[in-house]
Amino acid sequence: MDIAQVLVKEPEDLKNILKKYLDEGVSYAKAWGLALEDFKGKDAAGIIKEPNNLLALEYLKRMIKINSKIKPVTIERIGGRHNDSEIKENYASASALRKKYYEQKSLDGFLEYIPFESISSLICANGKCDIQINDLFPVVVSEILKSSTSELSKIISVTEGLENKLKNEVRYAKNMDELINRLSGKRYTKTKVQRMLMHILFHLDEDSMNTILTKRLFYARVLGMNNNGQKLLKHIKKAETAHIPILTNINKDLSDGSLFWQLLNYDILATDLYNLTSGSNLYAGADYVVKPVRVESKHI
Repeated sequence: MDIAQVLVKEPEDLKNILKKYLDEGVSYAKAWGLALEDFKGKDAAGIIKEPNNLLALEYLKRMIKINSKIKPVTIERIGGRHNDSEIKENYASASALRKKYYEQKSLDGFLEYIPFESISSLICANGKCDIQINDLFPVVVSEILKSSTSELSKIISVTEGLENKLKNEVRYAKNMDELINRLSGKRYTKTKVQRMLMHILFHLDEDSMNTILTKRLFYARVLGMNNNGQKLLKHIKKAETAHIPILTNINKDLSDGSLFWQLLNYDILATDLYNLTSGSNLYAGADYVVKPVRVESKHI
């Protein structure tokens, strides 16, 4: 919590140290780590190197800002680290499990690392879970080629002239990994580049995102429920206690003119692109058709 407090307040001394590293040409992420190490010591800097810790810090920062009464409890991650690509322990990272599946094209040996229920779900997916970021390469390239530099510059994470670099580098890359490597460097991390390419894929421009955020066009989509969950949803809707729309059927829960479609359309597009790249039926798997999963047991 102490580190979260520092990150929320951003003392002037910390800002000055950060600026010093940035002026030296150090990447933003690394500069933050070095600045925090100078300001709070190696232990503090070590904490922000782990992706799971970064997510936890964002929750803590938000809780501090809204003066939340929630008492946070930290649980240490055991087994493989977030970005581990090889299986080293019984608790493997998702990245390592995906790599294992892509390499052997089967779920043989997975029971040692994930629950039987998860394996059953993957089997029911009928092989449609074998999707990699490279599968999106032709679609992403198409978006870059047909967009002008002016249009690309309006995408939310295309900054500092990256639109020109995109247009130049896209013709030399043979797959998504190559494109990411050609675009990343000291100034732009691979994570930022990956995020930017997804924003381009969805044509998520800055004006649209600002509208969504300023008008708070947020909603909750129900993906599954048991009997108790169904009763709770009925109670919430009847009592009108929800502060955001709760969607169980997008064909009925929002009117045609609702502003919430501005965000929901991105959600629907994500499903369509997933179905397209996985070879699934575009109609049968569409958000307009698929309904929430209903489970009879008390636990989902």
